[in-house]
Amino acid sequence: MSRRLILFALAFTLLVTTFLRPAPGRNKKTTAGDVDRDTITAVLEDQKEAWNRGDLTDFMKGYWNSPELTFAGKDSFARGWEAVLQRYKRSYPDKMSMGHLEFTDLEVRSLCAGSALVFGKWHLARTSGDVGGIFTLVFQRFSEGWRIVHDHTTGVECPCFDGLTSTSPATECAMNRTFQDQERKSLAYSYLHTHSI
Repeated sequence: MSRRLILFALAFTLLVTTFLRPAPGRNKKTTAGDVDRDTITAVLEDQKEAWNRGDLTDFMKGYWNSPELTFAGKDSFARGWEAVLQRYKRSYPDKMSMGHLEFTDLEVRSLCAGSALVFGKWHLARTSGDVGGIFTLVFQRFSEGWRIVHDHTTGVECPCFDGLTSTSPATECAMNRTFQDQERKSLAYSYLHTHSI
């Protein structure tokens, strides 16, 4: 009788632990630790180096090579890796127009496991005149690594490109206002995009 009782207790324990254990991936809270910030910023660093060499094809390696890649610019949209590459080639036909790229004020946020949102500012130093702005990127982790699946990049027309420093109050105000508007739009897009992929 005691042997039957022991077997029953073991079977009952096994049954209870099987049903009470959460399914893989369920109830997992997404934390900042779910995003490998160093790996994501390394993708951006590789892009910056490729840009500064004048190599748009290498620069595009940071993007998801898919027809589903999306890009939102100042006044147009592009869908697909090839379309985004062609857009860059039209806007920056040679190394002189590409200038020297720098990224600043990078902020990486976890959206959910395998997805991240990156904010930042970009600046091109060029002999024909500096340009810059802000961007919001949605990154997704694939087997080949982290890739940009959506890019919203905007040039900010502000006094800093007319000889004022980028730290002037008017410039900071314009940059921050545009950055906040873009952040709200990108967060909404990011939520929809990551839940439909």
